[in-house]
Amino acid sequence: MRAPTRIRQSFSGPMLMPWIVCILTLSLSVAAWIQVRHNTERELALHFDSLSSIACNSIQRAIGLEFDDAQILSELLRHDSTISDQRITNFLKSVHWQRRHPGFMDIGVALYTTNSSGNDSLLVKLSESRGPNSLHVRGFDLLSEAARRAVFEKIMDFPGQRAGDVASLTDTNMPIHPGVVQYHPFWKSPPGLLKPEERKSNLRGVVFVSIDQSQLLRGVMGGLTNLPLIVTLVSQGAPRVTRGTMARTATLSISGGEWRLDIIPSPSFYAGTRMIFPTVVLICGLTMSMLLTSIVWIQARRRVEAETAILELRVRDAAILGFNAELERRITLRTAELVESQTRLRASEEELRHALEQEKELVRLKTDFVSLVSHEFRTPLGIIQSAAEVLESYFDRLKAERRNAHLQDIARATRRMTNLMEEVLLLGRVDSGKLDCTPQVLDLTDFCRRLTNELLAATNRKCPIELSIANLEGQVATDENTLRHIFTNLLSNAVKYSTGGHPVHFSVVRENNHAVFVVRDSGIGIPRADLPHLFQAFRRGSNVGGTTGTGLGLVIVKRCVELQAGELTFVSTEGMGTAFKVKLPLFT
Repeated sequence: MRAPTRIRQSFSGPMLMPWIVCILTLSLSVAAWIQVRHNTERELALHFDSLSSIACNSIQRAIGLEFDDAQILSELLRHDSTISDQRITNFLKSVHWQRRHPGFMDIGVALYTTNSSGNDSLLVKLSESRGPNSLHVRGFDLLSEAARRAVFEKIMDFPGQRAGDVASLTDTNMPIHPGVVQYHPFWKSPPGLLKPEERKSNLRGVVFVSIDQSQLLRGVMGGLTNLPLIVTLVSQGAPRVTRGTMARTATLSISGGEWRLDIIPSPSFYAGTRMIFPTVVLICGLTMSMLLTSIVWIQARRRVEAETAILELRVRDAAILGFNAELERRITLRTAELVESQTRLRASEEELRHALEQEKELVRLKTDFVSLVSHEFRTPLGIIQSAAEVLESYFDRLKAERRNAHLQDIARATRRMTNLMEEVLLLGRVDSGKLDCTPQVLDLTDFCRRLTNELLAATNRKCPIELSIANLEGQVATDENTLRHIFTNLLSNAVKYSTGGHPVHFSVVRENNHAVFVVRDSGIGIPRADLPHLFQAFRRGSNVGGTTGTGLGLVIVKRCVELQAGELTFVSTEGMGTAFKVKLPLFT
């Protein structure tokens, strides 16, 4: 009973896998062998077709080149008024026609003549023959036979062709080998526009070639020895030559004769590794199949042994797994507590760092504010005190003009201190979110003109302000006070930091639903090092010199532009001027 049990174990459980692997790998190997063999046969067939096409084209091209010398001679004679025998003989010797054209039996020249009674003839003037017996002797009339005259008439009907038609030499009574004769006419002038009856009088003669077709083709076939093919030239109707599954036939029409080419592969065509490759693939596939089956068989046996050992270890591992689970739970709980403590510590550290940075900023602002107040308030307070003391001590003795001058000094100093306090309070309201922004309908053109006039009056027309307004049609809804804060600061800064008399340009244009404002001056500009701190409170440019200011104007401008959901950009070059661009969504 043990043998059947072992057999069942070999085909069940983990031991079933080696058999599955064996069947699959054998199937894949056979399929790969079939596919590779099919691909190899297809590649060989394509290669055979390509070589066969090359052979056919080479034969056709070589046959065409055979008649080039006859055509050249006809062209030469067309331009030769004398048509001397010596010149024709020299040409035929120069081209070595007997060596170059083994298919030519003879070649010569015949001249066309007409007698007084209107009978025409094509008499042989000169002829060279390969053998001792010439096929066409001097004085022979090529039009003496019906077949040859039919060829002549075709030449008259189709003068533009490269060569004339052919006439079979077997139609004559001369004891010669079977073959054909081909004519190449030469004319007195181009015959294309002449009528057929006029072309005969224009004809000077023909170059004729007698051809042995079989000998011609045997000479052409000699150029195919480098191809791995067996090319057989037979007449139409002969039995086909076949070998294997690959064979090709082609029909050649050569000077009036029909011939058939039978092409089959030569033994050298199958040389090389192409046909061995499918066998190599099959052997490699079978080897890999046996190797994989052996490996899987060994692994399956080891798996059975391992499963048996695992069953023995599971009981002992149960207690260890329970202890590990409890230990992991405690470690996870402790890790979570540590992570939470670390998170709280990092949050506290971040809060302390943020608070420290805020404290540093507040200390800086406080220092800057105290410095600003002590500097900006000291000068106007000194002016007020000095003017008040002068008025108190010398009021009766001062002229009215002097008293008014001191009073104006007190008023200007008071306005300066008031403006400073208003800017500080305005910045505080903006930062705390208490600045009211109530959009109302506004005539933007009128607002810009009023603001320009107010700034000209406030700056005593130090610099002309050139206002440019374009395409502001449409209803505008915005908060006028916020808009005034923005452009009062920008225009006053442009005038303040410009040389007297240099114009300040203020332009307004509409782009879709936005109003685009540009304030451009040609003043002192902003140094590159001061650009990162341009919108920080109480910060001023390093090149302002003795020009008074608070360092709050641009901060207020930026806050107000952001309050209006707008965009603020600028371009500045030190010593050449600054241009601020404000884009606000004002049109509804």
